[in-house]
Amino acid sequence: MVLLLITIDLKDDYLGGDLFKLDEILSSLDAQEGYRAHSVNRDLRNQSQLLLIAEWKSEEAVERYMQTDEFKLLIQTIKMVGKKYAVSFVSVLSSGGLELPKERIVSSLEEVPGE
Repeated sequence: MVLLLITIDLKDDYLGGDLFKLDEILSSLDAQEGYRAHSVNRDLRNQSQLLLIAEWKSEEAVERYMQTDEFKLLIQTIKMVGKKYAVSFVSVLSSGGLELPKERIVSSLEEVPGE
């Protein structure tokens, strides 16, 4: 699984405004091969910061999407509503519920020297 992360520093005009065009473009992700889900998050302390997280099946799926007109339209829209933006990728090595961190905590406690 690969996460496409886009951080956006919104222009003042869009701080409390309508981001309908951005939402409309993101809803078109459903038609993309290899797309799984997305979310848009606003920073609670800095309302001008948005974080778009899109989950993809593979790196190849993200690369195919980035060649589409839909991705170009997304970037154009981000440039319209944002002062600046950054795009990054994260490969997820494992996923699961709370058992993953719990297992890691337990195994790290077992390895503490001197106990």
